[in-house]
Amino acid sequence: MITTREIPEKIKALEPFKCYAVMGLMGLRCVGVKKQNFNYVVYSYLTPILELTSKGELVFFNNLYYSKTTSEIQNVIAEMFKLPQHRNKKVYLKKDLK
Repeated sequence: MITTREIPEKIKALEPFKCYAVMGLMGLRCVGVKKQNFNYVVYSYLTPILELTSKGELVFFNNLYYSKTTSEIQNVIAEMFKLPQHRNKKVYLKKDLK
């Protein structure tokens, strides 16, 4: 198990990790069903909050409010990728973040 401070390094490297209720791993894509490929997904309490392609490209960022802990991780991810933190709480697809 890693610490919260180590999460950004693991995400940038697309490496699997577990940090209490947060985990990152390669798995079948969450968004869409057009392609059967593996993407990197970060979960908080089994809720997907970030999905990246196997090349590290953003697929979606879930900024909905679930809990204080999830919000802390969402803020870390938003800062890493320069994503919205305080805009409307919603799920942002890649096209929404341009």
